[in-house]
Amino acid sequence: MRMLVYVICKRILFSRIRSAFREIYLSSTKTAATEAKWKSVALHACPHCEYTTYLKCNLTQHLRVHTGERPYVCKVCGKGFTQKHNLRRHLAVAHELMVLLKKSIQVLQKRLHLRNHSLFMLALNVNIRLTSSVTWPSI
Repeated sequence: MRMLVYVICKRILFSRIRSAFREIYLSSTKTAATEAKWKSVALHACPHCEYTTYLKCNLTQHLRVHTGERPYVCKVCGKGFTQKHNLRRHLAVAHELMVLLKKSIQVLQKRLHLRNHSLFMLALNVNIRLTSSVTWPSI
């Protein structure tokens, strides 16, 4: 809950800072062309708070703060995330041990197979050599 409040407050603060810089920029340039440019760009506003953005995808991502939607779910533990990169980071950090264990088991299985195969081929070669070098007595 504390993290959610922090994220909301941070976004509101950055939204207000962005608006203040925009006002400073518009007041400093005072040309009709730049003013028209800024007014022609559509701002996407959050219906729940004061957050605004120029990109709709940012607003979609921001709305997950209010709705609690977590579309990216970890297949290992079932934990949900609002952003794909957070899921990737979770997989790398939380389940890295599992990945390493799976890889080490595969490596050990390959080594065991190769050792058994080598021993079998060695025994087969020794047996072939022994049987080929042995001469049977004639009757």
